[in-house]
Amino acid sequence: MIDIRHTLELAELNLEKQMKSTDTHDKALTAVIDELNRVRGERFKLEITTRIQVKQILGDNVMERMKDPGIHDKLNHPTRNRVKK
Repeated sequence: MIDIRHTLELAELNLEKQMKSTDTHDKALTAVIDELNRVRGERFKLEITTRIQVKQILGDNVMERMKDPGIHDKLNHPTRNRVKK
């Protein structure tokens, strides 16, 4: 994930550099855009694959409980164990 993030940042910087350049060539710009789209696609695939793996590991029961909006209050929230005065 770190490599993809790094590659994505570089591709974005290259696109920005190409856009600021006064002598931008269509082929060079297209190549930068293609690389940016390729890396974004790889990141998207990794995110989806990770979600599927997490779901497989945790199971449907835990995933349903994670949808509970108050789950963070129930799990290790700093105010959970405070004594009320």
